[in-house]
Amino acid sequence: MNNRFLNIVAIVASCTFVAVSCSDNNSALETPNTSSTPTNDGIISQNNFTLLFAPTDPKYIDLTTYTYTAVTAKVSVQVGDINNQLITGGHTIYFRTQWGLIDPSCITENGGCSVTWRSGSPEDMPADYRNRIVAYSNYKSGQESYVDLDGNGEFNDGETFFDLDEPFINLNGNYTIDGLPYYDTGDIIIDTVNGLDPTGKNGIHDAGDTLYNGPDCTDTVRCNNTLKTIAVWKSGSLLLTGSDQFTVGGAISGLGLTSTVILQNNGADDLSVTANGTFVFATSLTPGTSYNVTVKTQPVALTCSVTDGTGTVNGDVTNVSVDCI
Repeated sequence: MNNRFLNIVAIVASCTFVAVSCSDNNSALETPNTSSTPTNDGIISQNNFTLLFAPTDPKYIDLTTYTYTAVTAKVSVQVGDINNQLITGGHTIYFRTQWGLIDPSCITENGGCSVTWRSGSPEDMPADYRNRIVAYSNYKSGQESYVDLDGNGEFNDGETFFDLDEPFINLNGNYTIDGLPYYDTGDIIIDTVNGLDPTGKNGIHDAGDTLYNGPDCTDTVRCNNTLKTIAVWKSGSLLLTGSDQFTVGGAISGLGLTSTVILQNNGADDLSVTANGTFVFATSLTPGTSYNVTVKTQPVALTCSVTDGTGTVNGDVTNVSVDCI
């Protein structure tokens, strides 16, 4: 039997049962690390680019008194590579805000960096009380994430990847069923170099190029061999009303003594009503959230209709009317 194979098996076995010993000593399978503080200057993977806010809900406006208070928030990013390892080297991260002021950039150190956002003028604040912020890397610093089914550290035939589009500020708050923002006309474009725009200055929003943008690609047809990196990005929003939440309710009339009607708000939050008078849904909503009250189940021998059942929450909603005949 090959002695080299036996040696490798012995090394693996010893690592399995004596994990501390292997981590403390370099084996023939490892590259010795002479640095007391190992660094990772790798490329940022989209799935390991994280955007965080503290606080997430700075109370700029009080919807009870309609008074305004200047507020700030810490906006932070955390970065890692395709192998889920923290990137400790320096990468410049850029920031854009829908409203207010934000520091333009920061340089990562030990896996992250932070900037400060500051509130702006009441006349220009977002109508839904949510301020969108985007963080993104230089196009040379990132790569698209993929599912490494065979564990070989490469994107190859049969594997799937996240086809990243160009960053943008999602003004209307539209999202896919997966919870990802999608671009609509009117959203704020952030031009970057990508597979469809080699200049990064075409002035339009570029969708994904259908090719994998990353250095570790061996796929037969889906590697972007011209652009092996891409700008990775994440977006989020600050709720400018603090932690306040409000209820949705109203009044119902026309029910019989033994009748029951089941109402819903936004297609959920079932509420059974058995008597005429006021009603309130159990789930409270944050300001700027839409509500839509409908009848899920009609009472026997009656038909109930809803008026004033849609709108946007800016305080407790009390004027929804349900009439049964």
